[in-house]
Amino acid sequence: MITDIKDIEKDKAIYDELYKDIVITCTVEYNDGTTETKKMGVSAKIGKNRDLHDDRIAEEDLDNDIIIPVYKIR
Repeated sequence: MITDIKDIEKDKAIYDELYKDIVITCTVEYNDGTTETKKMGVSAKIGKNRDLHDDRIAEEDLDNDIIIPVYKIR
C-alpha cells in the first residue's frame, strides 16, 4: 500500500501540534558527584519503515512512509 504524501504531511502536522509543548528533562549524576541537565524537544519526521530496521515488518511494507518521533536537545 502506497501512502499519499499529502495525507502523511497532514499526519505530520497533527503530530507536530501534539509534540510542540513537550519537553523532556534529563539529569545525569557523574561518579564525581557533578550533575548535568539537558532538555529535549520532540518533533515529527516523515520517514520509512525501513528506517526503524524492524524485522517484523513485511518486506513489501519497508518503503511505506510513516511518522517517526524525533528527540532533539534544545
